[in-house]
Amino acid sequence: MIGILALQGNYHAHTKILVGLKIPVKEIRYPDQLRDIDGLIIPGGESTTINDLMKRVGFHDEIKYSLNMANNE
Repeated sequence: MIGILALQGNYHAHTKILVGLKIPVKEIRYPDQLRDIDGLIIPGGESTTINDLMKRVGFHDEIKYSLNMANNE
């Protein structure tokens, strides 16, 4: 399943494309949801705003954890 970071921006367009391709997709709004996916799309847009939102919610640590777990498999 592919996750789409759904904190801001036009993440709906990414969701629509993946659904159209019959790829399982989940909109990600909380760090613990990262454990349910195999990949993450971070939509383009205002990177400073996205980065600030990710810091506030704690996404950076969870992404690092998920990457370390994947590399140790």
